[in-house]
Amino acid sequence: MASVDSSDALYESFLRNEATVHIKTESDFGYYFNFKSVKDQDLTLEELINTIIAAYIKT
Repeated sequence: MASVDSSDALYESFLRNEATVHIKTESDFGYYFNFKSVKDQDLTLEELINTIIAAYIKT
């Protein structure tokens, strides 16, 4: 059960922009977005959302 608590804490930390997620893929998610611009970067939730929004604005 400790790993569940740890995972929950990490998830909560990510939602508060206190932790990052590492983007290892450059997969294409359709016409509007792919992860090529952020591949191999660590991003907070806010940075990830802003990256996705910026990709939509460009198209």
